[in-house]
Amino acid sequence: MPRTRRYLTEMRYRPAAGHETGFQAKGNDAHAASLVGTSIPQTRVLDANTNAVRRLDDVLGSGGALVGVGVDQSSWKALDRLLSDQGNEAGEMVADVFAKRVTIAADDRLPRPDNERTSIADLDGALGRYVQPAHGQFLLVRPDRVVAAVFHVRSAQDVLIALAPYSNFQRKTGRESAASAQEKVS
Repeated sequence: MPRTRRYLTEMRYRPAAGHETGFQAKGNDAHAASLVGTSIPQTRVLDANTNAVRRLDDVLGSGGALVGVGVDQSSWKALDRLLSDQGNEAGEMVADVFAKRVTIAADDRLPRPDNERTSIADLDGALGRYVQPAHGQFLLVRPDRVVAAVFHVRSAQDVLIALAPYSNFQRKTGRESAASAQEKVS
C-alpha cells in the first residue's frame, strides 16, 4: 500500500494527454496525424549549436516551436517563404507564435550546427520513436508542448487554412509581438 500511495500522491503517474479539439490541424498523413493532440516527450537532446546536452523543453523555450523532423534546407526555405507571404494572417501568426525553429536530425546521431535554427539529436531514443511517423515533415508544437499540426511542406497551405480561424490566437492568449506591445506604449 505505501508504494501505491507514494505513486499516486507524488504524481508519479501521468496519464497521456490527448486533445481532440482546439488549436490543431491534422494533415493528410494518418500515421503522422496520430501525433496531433499529444504531448511531445521531454527527453535529453544534443544541441549541435552549443555542443551541449540539454532538455528538449529548454531547447524549445517558453513559446511555441516549429520543428522539422529530418527535413532538408530547401523544405525550410519553402516553408519560410510561405509563412512570410504578405496578407497571410495564419502564416504571420504561425511565424510569430511559433518563432523558435528546431531541426531534429532523424537519421544522424550527430546533428549539424545551423545558423538559422537549433539543430538537435535525440540522446535516449524516446524522441526519435515519438517523431518517427513524422520523418520529413514539420511539427507545430504549442507552448504547452502539445503537437498542434504535422505536415509536409507541400501541404503547409492546407494547415494554414485550417489554422486561419485562430489567427487572433495571440490576442486570445494574451501574447503580443514586441512590435504591437511597443505601439501601445508609444
